[in-house]
Amino acid sequence: MNPYRANRIDNGKVVFGSHFEDARGFHFIIPKGLRACYAKKLGWEVGFFYEVHPASLAQNTTVKDKDDKPIFGSFEVEDKKLSNGGDILMDNQGNVGNVIWVRGGQGWVVNWHRKDGTYDTDTCLGYGKIIGTQWKGTE
Repeated sequence: MNPYRANRIDNGKVVFGSHFEDARGFHFIIPKGLRACYAKKLGWEVGFFYEVHPASLAQNTTVKDKDDKPIFGSFEVEDKKLSNGGDILMDNQGNVGNVIWVRGGQGWVVNWHRKDGTYDTDTCLGYGKIIGTQWKGTE
């Protein structure tokens, strides 16, 4: 399982793996298969990890959508601001929602934007289908 997903700073490509933030506040993804301690030891010299846009970060919710794809959600990355990397889901009625982490006990939720103009929050993620991500490639 890849716990995090983000877009690389250098070329915008999506990378999966473990996330860490360095002392300067820069965010990195260590690709799958490398241990964090090993990558930290060798990475600065050899480039075993990628600097990523903090706004593009998303964490695996461990829930899959109705097409069996892993759902990723936005979470707090800097100064209690949410990243914009989480998935956008659509339910079978055409309603669209953003997947985010809510602190204080709710955990992963979908903030649904209903077709009738109302809003709703739901803790059940698995009945939607991923139709995109919230991050649009800008900081």
